[in-house]
Amino acid sequence: MPGPANRAGRRPIPTGGGGSEKLPLYLGLGAAGLAVILIGFMMSSGSGSSSASKGRSADQTLAEIIEEANKTRRAGDTAGALWMLDQAIQNPALKGSKHMSVCKAQAENFRTDIRMTREADERIKDFKNRVEASKANQTAMKKANEFWAESEDLLTRYGAYPAARELRPIRDDLRRWVATENQGDWQKDYNRTKSRIQSQHLDKGDFTRAAREWRHFMGSASRDPLLTSRVDQELRTIDQLSAEAARKLIEVAGSGDMARRRLEEEIVRFEGTEGQKVITKKLAEMK
Repeated sequence: MPGPANRAGRRPIPTGGGGSEKLPLYLGLGAAGLAVILIGFMMSSGSGSSSASKGRSADQTLAEIIEEANKTRRAGDTAGALWMLDQAIQNPALKGSKHMSVCKAQAENFRTDIRMTREADERIKDFKNRVEASKANQTAMKKANEFWAESEDLLTRYGAYPAARELRPIRDDLRRWVATENQGDWQKDYNRTKSRIQSQHLDKGDFTRAAREWRHFMGSASRDPLLTSRVDQELRTIDQLSAEAARKLIEVAGSGDMARRRLEEEIVRFEGTEGQKVITKKLAEMK
């Protein structure tokens, strides 16, 4: 079995007849440890007198190689870990080990990890370059929603890989651009809704329907934080107006049974607002 070419790298894994899916060259620094394990295995299997003894030695050797590969992977050298496992898989003396299926499965996991890491690097680098180009030609705002959707897809696919860290500052920019780009759309709806609520409900003192309309609008409109703050302010204004109107109503209604009946009738237009609390408190005092 071929050993390390030198201390700085490893030999290419032979691909046989058309193993084009294998990496052309595995890098890393775990070859020396692998060589020691395999030398020990060859010596022990050569001195043993029974096939059972050799089988146990192969199992122990492959288990140690798998453990060493996992250590190499945890140290950040996935290519080196894969090289170790592929060397073991190609060693005829280890093919009978009960750990071979685990070794092959782990090798495929590492191979997938290397492929996905490379793919994440390439896809996110391409995305970053396109965003930067759009900033340069001043089309970033118009493409903000499109870029945001693509960043969501990239994060879903590659969030576990190091390249995903590059997405964080880009997404911070995109979030601001999306909010700015969408503001023009919801601003028109907001202005129309505000005018309609004022004329149809607030001018008539119907605070219940005014508050209900704003909450309904918020549930179906953009999730832009600026819009949310605007609607929250509208609801606070309704609370203030309803509380003032409720206090005036109580003052005009006076006292006695007639006043109580009037407050009970009028409270329906204050439901869900601070005005309702004011009237409810007064009714409790009138008992």
